[in-house]
Amino acid sequence: MKAKEQQILLTAQRLFYEHGIAAVSMEQIAEAVPVSKMTIYKYFGSKEGLLNKVIDHMIEEYNEDYKQIHEESKDTLDLLDKLMNYRKMDEISLTFVTELMEDYPKVASRISEYNQNYVVKSFEDALFRGQQMGQIRKDVSPHLLVQYLISMKQFLIQSAQLNEFTNMRTLTGQMLSLLYHGIIVDQPDKES
Repeated sequence: MKAKEQQILLTAQRLFYEHGIAAVSMEQIAEAVPVSKMTIYKYFGSKEGLLNKVIDHMIEEYNEDYKQIHEESKDTLDLLDKLMNYRKMDEISLTFVTELMEDYPKVASRISEYNQNYVVKSFEDALFRGQQMGQIRKDVSPHLLVQYLISMKQFLIQSAQLNEFTNMRTLTGQMLSLLYHGIIVDQPDKES
């Protein structure tokens, strides 16, 4: 990828993540780089073409990070801790995610495919290993846990129930916290 093309891509990614897709015009991207609008169209063809490349870059970036986190984690609890503290999710506004899912479902489906084909399987495997090590309860299916988290995240995003969350980091952190700790506070044993 040429340096100017990369600069356009990274600028568009930052602006889309911060403000959403609809609020960012090709003129704003061109001014922020700076390049002409024609240069953007030359490299990407259209706003949707640019968005497709942003999603390609996002998947590639998260894939590399996810692999590295897995490789560096000593066990399942360490992996979950590292995932809860993954900061790149802070960059993504829920406006971006909502618009992507509602207005660009074909583009959004590529993220879902990546998650199903890679993330889900590796996360299930990590939970299974955690069960074998005695770190994760054995009475709950790793597949069910992962599918539950995915379903809840999709429901919340699609049903516009996310007003109190400002970014994907907050949403993901709270969902992982529920997975980690459940909803019941440990109670001291009552004497009979």
